[in-house]
Amino acid sequence: MDVIKAKVRKLRKMFSRKEEDLSCARKEDVSKEDLDEMSRRYEEELQIYSRKVKQLEKEKNDLLIRLSSYAAARLTNENPYNTDLSNQNRPNKLSERYSELYDNHWTDAFQNLQDKHHLSETNAIEFLLDVLFVSFDECKNDRLRESAIEALNEYIGSEKDDPQDLSVLEVMKTLKDTKKRNIKRMQKVFKIVENRLAERKIYTTQRLQDIRPYLDECVELCFLMNIQEPPLELRGLMYTTGTPFDDSAFQPYTKSGKKIEYVVWPAMHLYRDGPLLCRGIAQGMPDPYISRRA
Repeated sequence: MDVIKAKVRKLRKMFSRKEEDLSCARKEDVSKEDLDEMSRRYEEELQIYSRKVKQLEKEKNDLLIRLSSYAAARLTNENPYNTDLSNQNRPNKLSERYSELYDNHWTDAFQNLQDKHHLSETNAIEFLLDVLFVSFDECKNDRLRESAIEALNEYIGSEKDDPQDLSVLEVMKTLKDTKKRNIKRMQKVFKIVENRLAERKIYTTQRLQDIRPYLDECVELCFLMNIQEPPLELRGLMYTTGTPFDDSAFQPYTKSGKKIEYVVWPAMHLYRDGPLLCRGIAQGMPDPYISRRA
């Protein structure tokens, strides 16, 4: 933007010099033909420079508008309480997808593991929980989390970039390139997750194939959760057997109790130690005294 201002000032100085030259020529003993030719040439140059100044001022104003929009968008996106209804990947929308992931894909995958691969209930639950946490851990990588904003930050914020090079087409290209880069990163995460799971014998190729819709949605959703600013948080591993059952964060799986036996589905939070977005599912441990009386 400073470069544009400098160019405008330079062109205006050139206008002044041309006008002074023309004025001096009129005062001196210059033939009418030469004076007319000089006047015509200067007039043409003046029109060219005038168009350039208008174009530069338009670019400057467009740039100011884009930068203002970018600043406003960044403030909105970095606000964890963002309620922009046009944003399909806002935290509330992601929490809805997270709930649907359990209600739909998790249920189907669980049924496949039991019916086709004869896993016990607890083994199938552990299998699917591992898939979710491995996906989340890989997507939590800082380089992945920052990839959604790094290109635009580098383009606008880098000192080595000349502001005069900033155009609407280039900004749009940057955003498209960022989106393509994120898609490639997500595809890479799919492969990393599969490789990590394949390290354990229980995760055979056929079993992973039979839960493919669940696996794909886990990776995509975890990726979107981790490019939020700040990233969303899944909490479940810290709730070990015997941990007090927190009714505000979890709902019972098939049994209630004052303590947790195991976590079936983690709770989702707006950010680390932040407000709860979606309750998890946990198996409760029945009170032994009540069980004996029953």
